[in-house]
Amino acid sequence: FRWFEGYSSAPEQIALDKTVGSSSDAVLAFIEEAPAKFGIDPKRVFLLGFSQGATLVWTTLLSRWSRPGLIAGGLTLSGRLFPELMQAGTPLYARLADPTQLRDCAVFASHGAQDSVTPVAIGRSNERLFRDWAPGADLIYKEDPVAGHEISKAVAASMSQWFRRYVSGASKGDQ
Repeated sequence: FRWFEGYSSAPEQIALDKTVGSSSDAVLAFIEEAPAKFGIDPKRVFLLGFSQGATLVWTTLLSRWSRPGLIAGGLTLSGRLFPELMQAGTPLYARLADPTQLRDCAVFASHGAQDSVTPVAIGRSNERLFRDWAPGADLIYKEDPVAGHEISKAVAASMSQWFRRYVSGASKGDQ
């Protein structure tokens, strides 16, 4: 399955101009409908994505939401936070929310240091871009020194620990 044309590391222009935004809109529409349709707690919506899915999580987290607290957290695994989200004049920039939107939203991001599909330099850039955009935001960034483009056991364990602590009410910084 593909959310957009190209790869997270090398998206096609149509993806940056249109498809990434429309895919994020589809995710947001699903989140709006899910509580009534599936009986889930609207205050406990977490997004998780790997590769292109992680890129969509980044985009959706940074896009304007219909209401505060729409998303409780996001887990991004080996994806990309497109710099175009923060570049004035681009179609993605038109979606960009105010960083205060993520005041109560926790983010876990990970990347494999040996990733040849979406190189680890992109993961490091994601962390830098996000922290620059939302200083003080609740972001945990982990690298697996031996993992490639995969969800390694070490990343799965870190992610699981983060998620359990977050949903059990551990405070920011306890992770």
